[in-house]
Amino acid sequence: MKRPLIIFLILTSLSLVVLGFQSLIREPMVAVDINKHVTSVVESDEEIAIMLATDLHYLTDALIEQGPVYDDLFQAGDGKMLYDLELIVDSFVREVLKVKPDAVVISGDLTLNGEKLSHEHLSNKLEVLREKGIAVLVIPGNHDINNYHASRFTKDKVFRVEKTSPDDFDQIYQQDITQVVSKDESSLSYVAALRDDLWLVMLDTVKYEDNSKQTPSQPSGRVRQETELWLENVLEEASIQGVQPIVASHHNLLEHHPHMNRNFTIEHNHRIKELFQTFGVKTHFSGHIHVQHTAVEDDLYDIATGALSVYPHLYGLVTIDEDQTLRYEAVSLEVPGEFSLANEDHQDTDETVNFHMYSQATFESISYDKAMSRVLLYDLPLDETRQMATVFTKFNTSFFSGTLKDDHEAIKALPGYPLWDQTGDTSLKWYMFSELEGPFFDHQTIDILHEK
Repeated sequence: MKRPLIIFLILTSLSLVVLGFQSLIREPMVAVDINKHVTSVVESDEEIAIMLATDLHYLTDALIEQGPVYDDLFQAGDGKMLYDLELIVDSFVREVLKVKPDAVVISGDLTLNGEKLSHEHLSNKLEVLREKGIAVLVIPGNHDINNYHASRFTKDKVFRVEKTSPDDFDQIYQQDITQVVSKDESSLSYVAALRDDLWLVMLDTVKYEDNSKQTPSQPSGRVRQETELWLENVLEEASIQGVQPIVASHHNLLEHHPHMNRNFTIEHNHRIKELFQTFGVKTHFSGHIHVQHTAVEDDLYDIATGALSVYPHLYGLVTIDEDQTLRYEAVSLEVPGEFSLANEDHQDTDETVNFHMYSQATFESISYDKAMSRVLLYDLPLDETRQMATVFTKFNTSFFSGTLKDDHEAIKALPGYPLWDQTGDTSLKWYMFSELEGPFFDHQTIDILHEK
């Protein structure tokens, strides 16, 4: 008779241990201090307008001296208009003043490599918006904090400059935000009240504490365990108060492309998706991939806005009406001036065009050179090699612009397209084909109905 009793006691003890362990998992361990007297960006029952930008990669002109070193960085880059960053940012500020939104949201990679001076100069530019009553809400990207690549450029040398700590970032951008409902103590995440019934969670997903001289910047992202618990508490409080939450982070919540998953999608994103599904979060804004693209999974939208520093220099114009219907539209930034087109040797010619055409030509040239360097390895006739490179150029330009829905048939009709189908298993080929096989969506205009 003693043995069943012993077994019963053991099972009971195990059950208590399991229940205790489950309670540790389910019950948030981080207390969330909710500011219930915060001032919202707009009054209740008003439509709110937001301008959303990402990946400015701003480098102040004070750290640039034109010469061979910076030229090489530009020509070997990924399409960032490195000589026009000052002009692009100034044009964005002017566009904000023209549109007059209620808030501006910048979701990371504000600077080229986290130079503290660049952050300070950028914040000074954004101060003009704050003075006009426009809320400025900022979150870091993987380039922005503790980046050991922070540099200034002379004609023939690169020098390291002061990088930006998390405390620096907080002091430069986040100290004066008057709409903060809650702030995470474990990261630079916070919640801003857009309306009494609408919160924006600015979610810090950057691994800046892991950076070192050996690993200067971590491109991948994740949500810290403590931050995840804070997020759960915030979403639960929003549910209790009848508030609709939307979320923005630098890294993508959903996978946007099979070749843009590692280092782009938030690690262990299934846990964040489960939280969003539990508490009715439908909209997540991101950047990082530099591509204008929307991923949808189980009625959850991850809208990645294209990089402001890369053609076609898009920002998102978001409106949310009193019934919580969200409309997103990608808009190409207007940048004034005339610019010289370059020839095949990257030398300026006498032909001048507007900035949009100049930037497009630059992006297409970089894409073409990248494709040629790969396709030349197949030892095909030169005319066929050029035709294949042209296909990739047209695809890459359309993909980054979010316009494949309109352009895919014309791309497939190009003479070089069948040649790609005949080549071997190359990364560029599957990078294109995974998108050109469809289905095709409108990545520039999205309507999302939130439940009240």
